[in-house]
Amino acid sequence: MRVEMYCKRECDCCEKAFKVLARYAYDYDLAITCTDITDNVALMARYGNQIPVVFIDGKLRFKGRVNEVLLRRLLVNAPARV
Repeated sequence: MRVEMYCKRECDCCEKAFKVLARYAYDYDLAITCTDITDNVALMARYGNQIPVVFIDGKLRFKGRVNEVLLRRLLVNAPARV
């Protein structure tokens, strides 16, 4: 699964969210990318106060923090990959 996280430099919440995602990366074959939006005016205007923002396979799933219970539910119930 593709996981993209919008983050900012020196963001404690972003670091915590990444650690939660990383715990599941191996078991669920997550390809995690972090995009620093600090210098992107459009993304900062849209998401600046809601960081981290997490997309899973292109769908917005989390804003502000990653709920580990919901993340696990999403991963367990995701369609099988071939």
